[in-house]
Amino acid sequence: KGERRRLGSLPQFAGGQFYQSSDDNSQYRVQALLSANKELNQDFFLSLTVGGETNKLNGGRFYRAFTRNAGGGEDNSLKAPGIFSLANSINTVGIDTRLNPSRLKNAVYIFGDLTFRDMLTLNFSYRTDYSSTLAYADGTGDWSYSYPAVGLAWTFTETFKNLPAWMTNGKLRGNFGITGGDTNPWIINETGSYTTRPEYFFPGGSINYANFRDNTLPNKGLKNRQAEEWEIGADLRFFENRIGLDVAYYNKISSNEIFSLPVSSESGVSSRIVNGGKIQNKGIELILRATPESSES
Repeated sequence: KGERRRLGSLPQFAGGQFYQSSDDNSQYRVQALLSANKELNQDFFLSLTVGGETNKLNGGRFYRAFTRNAGGGEDNSLKAPGIFSLANSINTVGIDTRLNPSRLKNAVYIFGDLTFRDMLTLNFSYRTDYSSTLAYADGTGDWSYSYPAVGLAWTFTETFKNLPAWMTNGKLRGNFGITGGDTNPWIINETGSYTTRPEYFFPGGSINYANFRDNTLPNKGLKNRQAEEWEIGADLRFFENRIGLDVAYYNKISSNEIFSLPVSSESGVSSRIVNGGKIQNKGIELILRATPESSES
């Protein structure tokens, strides 16, 4: 809940405005995991987890009541300055209300790692999401999408024991992964829905009316957003971990972004939902750590 109080800009703070609002939402997330660890033999150790979850956002209702001036606007809409009450409205109280969007996302996944002699680790994951925001009102749509990931890390200081004494620990790593994403609730199902608008005032009075909330042409072939990323790097520690160097090179390509494009007004709508675009991010990350040597006096 909230409210806004504003003094007027006229002499003796005449005018002003006031509104009260409330916004109701609720959300829950339920997750179940089953994990297992197994020493396969003296060389290999396996850790594995399978799970699933459901995440639901229940959209309630947004409600706002506000003071209005003689012309129907909110500015300078208080009869008596400094009295912040809906009953102090010059005109009838205005009402703005709408439903907040809801969304449901379910997921199943598996992840784990396989370690060889504490020196070589293979980690992996696979996840499938089911999103209501990619489902059309008639039940169609590509509302499920999957994305895997795999990585390999080699602690070479466990392999080579005769390294210089100043080399405390060294690890090389490489990763590749795909991530997926959906869109905002109601984006693909807005065409054809009506919403109420504030009163339309004319010289002879006023009238309530409703119109399309969004003149957007839907896309029955809409896909989920997707990003592919790979990375190679090294984590090096020297002089009993007093100096550390972490360096990585990454390359990420994002595609299938969901956005609207304007269309010709002769089509009867103002825009259409599309997948498109390809964005590449790549670079080098470098982290240097150092701990000063301390001595007891």
